Amino acid sequence: MFADTIYQSNSAYHLQAIDNAKAAGFYSLEKDLQTEYYTTIPFLQNVLEEK
Repeated sequence: MFADTIYQSNSAYHLQAIDNAKAAGFYSLEKDLQTEYYTTIPFLQNVLEEK
């Protein structure tokens, strides 16, 4: 398993990453962040604790 980008929650992900990219004019990054999957800490913690 490899995770290079993990967020506290989905709302933190949206507000912190997508909105900041859009505000900075990084429209390709904004689109990438909207279409790629980035996990959250609670999800990853649950997966790791199951095993």
